[in-house]
Amino acid sequence: MAIVTCQRLEVYQHAPCGCAAPIHRRGLAAAQHLAEVAAGLHSVVLGEDQVLGQVRDAWSQAPRGDMHRIGSTAIGAARQLRKRRRLSADTGQLLDRALAHAGVPASGSLAVLGTGILGRRVVARAHELGFSQVTLAGRTPPPDVRPGTTWAQISDLESLPAPDVLVACLGEGAPRLSPDEHLPRVSRLIIDLGTPRNIHGPAAVPVVTIADLMPTAGPAIDPCRSDLRSELHDLLDARLQPILGPGSRTVGQLREHVEGLRQTESARIRRLHPEIASETIELITRSLINRVFHEPSRRLRDTDDSFGEQVAALFAPEEIS
Repeated sequence: MAIVTCQRLEVYQHAPCGCAAPIHRRGLAAAQHLAEVAAGLHSVVLGEDQVLGQVRDAWSQAPRGDMHRIGSTAIGAARQLRKRRRLSADTGQLLDRALAHAGVPASGSLAVLGTGILGRRVVARAHELGFSQVTLAGRTPPPDVRPGTTWAQISDLESLPAPDVLVACLGEGAPRLSPDEHLPRVSRLIIDLGTPRNIHGPAAVPVVTIADLMPTAGPAIDPCRSDLRSELHDLLDARLQPILGPGSRTVGQLREHVEGLRQTESARIRRLHPEIASETIELITRSLINRVFHEPSRRLRDTDDSFGEQVAALFAPEEIS
């Protein structure tokens, strides 16, 4: 069963794999990774909304059985995290990341090549960011061009007024474009969001690509994504308890007790410090708990049930007779 998105190709199967793929994951690690992808934790834009649908649609084609059940459970955990933490970013925010990466302000004129979903979302985001003039170029105008957007035929690219920023969002079968031969003269920045790349050859201005943005997108690098990953793994553990057995059950008990303590302490902090936003208190306390208990939880899964229950009982609320 294959998951294919703009930036990834992953294959899942219910058997060991001896292929030459650069990364292999097995068992729980594979289920956790699937959940992370569906939650948008590996997307360039954290919590990007399209990837959940892409993963869900791909997994619906998997043969029924254990692999389908585990994968569906992982996707369910991803949906739960997205709802709990309100993760629903727009792919148009790739424009924000590219501008920040290049140190270019969101002002002046911008041209977008491509009328697909990504191109239209970049256009909408450009208006939100405050670009004074936005042009969308393609073969045929889409039915939902945002008001205030200038439409142009992509065959007339060279004759377009020189934009400050140009964003390429063309599909896989698009021709290779040379800045000197095919594009208008850009004054500040070219952003190539095509996969594979749309823009080839030297340019007079900096060129930012998806590859330039990807290194900062991984959960292992970004502390915020790391915390979300730990929380997601806990949600997945709880859903997989009937499949993974006692070790996972005791981890679930431990995290349930700890979460109760966190909620109580969060409520106390809100009473004592009403000047601190509730969202900030939630973020700080969840992050701290996830950092402290992630590694012990991982090790506890490998212990026997009786020992795990003893550890979980240490954090259980004391009964008052």
